Formats: sequence, structure tokens, C-alpha cells
Amino acid sequence: MAKNYNKNPALLLLLVLIGILAGSVLGEALGGVLPFLKYAVKAGFPPVTLKLADALSFTIGFSLKFNFATVLGVLAAIWGYRVL
Repeated sequence: MAKNYNKNPALLLLLVLIGILAGSVLGEALGGVLPFLKYAVKAGFPPVTLKLADALSFTIGFSLKFNFATVLGVLAAIWGYRVL
């Protein structure tokens, strides 16, 4: 089977985002039955606010939370993209 290198990278991004969301939801839903799906790794940094002369403030923060089901969702999304 010939590989198709003309695939849209935006489609891959969309599938990965759907895989992340679906995996997270399934991990939380099935966490009571299969506890290993619920354990998560958290990474990021807390919100930081920059104030400029009481007229302007800018706040930025970032956090990630991945569980085992989320990783499975991402892998399924990548596999689905390759099959397309």
C-alpha cells in the first residue's frame, strides 16, 4: 500500500484533540471500574500576573493533565490518521 504524504496536518491536530478529550472523559468515567485509568500526571506553571501602571494587567498560566486513557486516545487518533 502506497503512503499518502498529502494528508492535511490540521486533520491530525483535530484528531489528536478529539483523542485527548475522548480519552480524558473515558478515563474519568471508567476510573471507578479500572482505577489505573484515573491516575494522572500533572505539569505546568501557575498563573502569573503582570501589572502595568494599574491600567493594564496580563495573566498567563499553563497546565496539562494526562492520564493513561488520554495517552491511549492520542495513540488511537494517530493510528486513525495513518489509516485514512
